[in-house]
Amino acid sequence: MWYYSRMDSEKRCVIISSCAPCGIPADIVASSHEAFVICADGGLSHAIAAGVTPDVVIGDFDSVSEDDLSRLPDGGAVEIIRLCPEKDDTDMIAAVKHALSKGLSDFVIVGGLSGRFDHSVGNVQALSFMLDMKCRGWIIDGANRCTMIGSGRGGAGKIKLDPLPSHYFSVLSYTERSDGVTIRNAKYETEKIVFTHSYPRGVSNEFLEGKSAEISVDGGRLLVILSPI
Repeated sequence: MWYYSRMDSEKRCVIISSCAPCGIPADIVASSHEAFVICADGGLSHAIAAGVTPDVVIGDFDSVSEDDLSRLPDGGAVEIIRLCPEKDDTDMIAAVKHALSKGLSDFVIVGGLSGRFDHSVGNVQALSFMLDMKCRGWIIDGANRCTMIGSGRGGAGKIKLDPLPSHYFSVLSYTERSDGVTIRNAKYETEKIVFTHSYPRGVSNEFLEGKSAEISVDGGRLLVILSPI
């Protein structure tokens, strides 16, 4: 499994965050012409550095330089959406909502975990919002990547993770209570137990050689994180 691969027959939406110190992964750059690319505010600088032309640049432009804007193709090929700085939605949520208006439901957020902590938490909340909207999403930031599974309108309550060399995977309850948490084909397995948001029971699990870890939850939401050993 390619952890942030697009669903068959679905176009991927790649949202490039302002905070992406590790840049855009080469595989995403290579496939960017097949995706709908949104730069959330200062994400434009990372796109330009990687030679990626976005479809949309959206934000309150507090971290976008006029020099970067001048590098965009002429003729309106890139949609520019300027938001009022006094707003309820973060630039990231605005980017997600814009993609939803285009009928997209398969998301990859590039960056967004290693900058301001409040922004990082807000971007994790964006994964939960995607579940609400019956979408799926990954955040990738350097060697770390995360997604969310669970109940609700999204209903995506299970995931299979192929072994990723030199990585742990962690399973944490995002909701106050997550019922029926099952982890199979891993060093530490569970069967229909309860995880809570105030106790990090599922940190640093390990893949078994040649086996895909299977994670499921009956009620609640789980944040699934892959991190380097």
